[in-house]
Amino acid sequence: MAKNFWDPSKGLYGLFNIWSFRKSGAILASGLGGGSLVYANVVIRKPEKWFFTNQPGGGSQPWPVTRADLDPHYDRVEKMMNAQFYPRGEAPFQDTPKMLAFQEAAAKLGQQWQPVNLAVSFRRKPVRDAPDAANPPLVAAPIEEEHSNIFAMSRSTCRLCGECDIGCNYGSKNTLDFTYLSEAKRLGAKISTLHEVRGFAPDAPNGYKVEYVVHDPELEPGKRDLPLRAVRCKRLVLAAGTLGSTFLLLKNRPHFPALSQELGKRYSTNGDMIAFLVRATQGTGARSRPRILAPAFGPSITGGVEFFNDRDTAFLVEEWGNPYLVSWFVEVSGILGYLRRLLFFAWLNLKYQLGFANDPNISSKLAAVIGDSIASSTSMPVIAMGLEVPAGIMSLNGRYLDIQWSEVPSKFHYDRLTDELKRVAEALGAKYAESPTIKWNFNQFFTAHPLGGCGMGLSKNSAVVDANGEVYHCRILT
Repeated sequence: MAKNFWDPSKGLYGLFNIWSFRKSGAILASGLGGGSLVYANVVIRKPEKWFFTNQPGGGSQPWPVTRADLDPHYDRVEKMMNAQFYPRGEAPFQDTPKMLAFQEAAAKLGQQWQPVNLAVSFRRKPVRDAPDAANPPLVAAPIEEEHSNIFAMSRSTCRLCGECDIGCNYGSKNTLDFTYLSEAKRLGAKISTLHEVRGFAPDAPNGYKVEYVVHDPELEPGKRDLPLRAVRCKRLVLAAGTLGSTFLLLKNRPHFPALSQELGKRYSTNGDMIAFLVRATQGTGARSRPRILAPAFGPSITGGVEFFNDRDTAFLVEEWGNPYLVSWFVEVSGILGYLRRLLFFAWLNLKYQLGFANDPNISSKLAAVIGDSIASSTSMPVIAMGLEVPAGIMSLNGRYLDIQWSEVPSKFHYDRLTDELKRVAEALGAKYAESPTIKWNFNQFFTAHPLGGCGMGLSKNSAVVDANGEVYHCRILT
């Protein structure tokens, strides 16, 4: 895991690219496929009633695009990503314990749990509109692709291993490398990895000149300055995410004097919050017993509950899973109990060595040292996202990106969200625990969905890009 982070200057070429600022941070990904490599597979259509932006000074502003405008594109994306619901109740699949628990909690709160579309292959072939008996859901079955993927790699259907967010090792996730990028290469696109853009400028009359460096895991560590290379293009599309695209535009602003003064504004953490339901139980009093949630079984997310009481408090809460790696961390976190069991084992072993015990079978004693894993099997994370006021500002601090952001303008959102998450925990007889990054890391809010910086609007006076994502007066797409 220590090698699974991205910092080429330190010899790290892994997936995770973590950005940290004074009050906020973001979990991103670097790799062929970008954030799709580490996301939780969810492919949902934004509800039409959410197509507005809360303003920092109060009130709201509609978007320059509507749900009807986007629906044809949603159709194409879902088809390309082979989006489908988790096959509940279809053998050999089964409803996961965390799914059933979340459904029960939603019912107790008077809410409706809804499944979400997932970019995961549960069947050998792509799904169709109607059920297909010849294409049933299967665990760990070979996927049949119409065209070979970019790696010429064999893939298998979902193995229910819960490792969606740390990179699926089996090709079950329909990430961008297996979908859009594989198709782009098949149609003639040239794709170059380990190439990092450093700058770009107009290059009349041909379009743009783009400067970049090439990272080399064999030569780079310890090397301070990489040589700049250049490529010229007629059209320039920035697809470096909220932080990357905004950073590049800010950094190269001198070459584009017509850029909107709105660049870097309206930053938002998407109202994201991660919390934990700890040691869930079922039953009451003497009949109370642990409730098994098994967070490491199944896809990371299968469904969620939408809360939309008014235009100020709209958010989606989803049950979340974790890989077995995290379950081990949870167990070891109960270090006092572990040490107590370990000392007891050492005492028994000492008695055997001194001749006060004569049973050489220590299997049960080793099992006792490991414990019953109740802490990890009855606890799980939940994730929420919603309508935060986009009041953050992105700027340059020397050669680095800086973000001024605070949760204060959206305090009503986080207060309401916390209250609802506590109610979910109570419904499952669990303790509520907020994210460690908030509790222990200087009240820092981490997001997996940073937004803003290149805001969309009706004119250059109110936004950076138009309804098509084209930068006003620069003809750059973001």
